[in-house]
Amino acid sequence: MAEYGIESIGIYFFHQRPIKRPIDCCSNCPNAPKPWKQRWGRSGFFKKELIEVIFQYELGKVDMAEQRLKSIRKQYSDFLSLERNQRIGKFMEFILYFFNYPEHIQSDIFKERVIQSNIRQDAQTEDVQAILFFCWLRSKMIGRECYEVLLELVRDFVSAAGMAVVQEVESNIQI
Repeated sequence: MAEYGIESIGIYFFHQRPIKRPIDCCSNCPNAPKPWKQRWGRSGFFKKELIEVIFQYELGKVDMAEQRLKSIRKQYSDFLSLERNQRIGKFMEFILYFFNYPEHIQSDIFKERVIQSNIRQDAQTEDVQAILFFCWLRSKMIGRECYEVLLELVRDFVSAAGMAVVQEVESNIQI
């Protein structure tokens, strides 16, 4: 685990199922010793805690997930207020809304609110864990497995990247 952040390993295990495995992985991670915090940084610990919220939700512990998410928002309020992290705060608002109103998650109104918020960046510039967080939310919005949504996103990205390479090669050949 020295080479990878716990959030990466936890997310990998999340997609492998059963859900207990990533929880064990994250639980074995120390919560805040200085060497770990220095290595992962505040952002890494934030992601670890957000992943744990999703794990709790997936285990059916919605109340625990909601309380943990509210606690994270308070604990990281200064981190979330930074301009570069404001979309994370929006994402967390959508998750809280989802926890409180699960029947609205697949509504057109909710989907439009998420789209209008611009919480998702281009896959080329996006953080790997953020992509997976957004895939998890999207999976709930469209009623599909998170892993399927992730694979679809990767296929779309690879296809788009491949087309860009082909177009660039073709334009260089037509000298």
